[in-house]
Amino acid sequence: VLNLVTMTFFKRFPAIPGMVIALAAMLLGSMITVVLIALTTAHAASTRMLLASSAGVAAVGLALLLLVVVAGLLILRELADREYNTDRDFLNAFLEHIPDHVYFKDRSSRFLRVNRALANCFGLSDPAEATAKTDSDMFTPEHAGRALEDEQRIIETGRGITGMEEKETWPDGH
Repeated sequence: VLNLVTMTFFKRFPAIPGMVIALAAMLLGSMITVVLIALTTAHAASTRMLLASSAGVAAVGLALLLLVVVAGLLILRELADREYNTDRDFLNAFLEHIPDHVYFKDRSSRFLRVNRALANCFGLSDPAEATAKTDSDMFTPEHAGRALEDEQRIIETGRGITGMEEKETWPDGH
């Protein structure tokens, strides 16, 4: 049941920003400071003591509530980090072992990431070597120009191109 609740929560709120946790922690620190000040000034007079102790009890209650909120946020953040790491590990395994060519590019058509199979075709020992390169770094000028036109059309229209076959002579001659 807890897993179902946390998965539902994370679908709505994929990450808890560190700023939220920091703010909650600062509020908790402020509440603890107020409690300490109230308790140290409480013994000044018996009337003040009664008021200060009432305020102190309220402050302690608020501080405990805030402590629970901070702890909850930290736990939720840890769960979100674990889910992110699992997703990242699955993507890495996929990119390392799929035989098809897979790549990600930015809006300027620079490679952000390529998989192992495409890196091998490019003649790269490490897929990271393709990062920030463009098709013109890897292919003939004719092929690179066509690819850039196609990619810009996809970005502009939001529609993929299907049924198109590309032919290219790779650096190794195949």
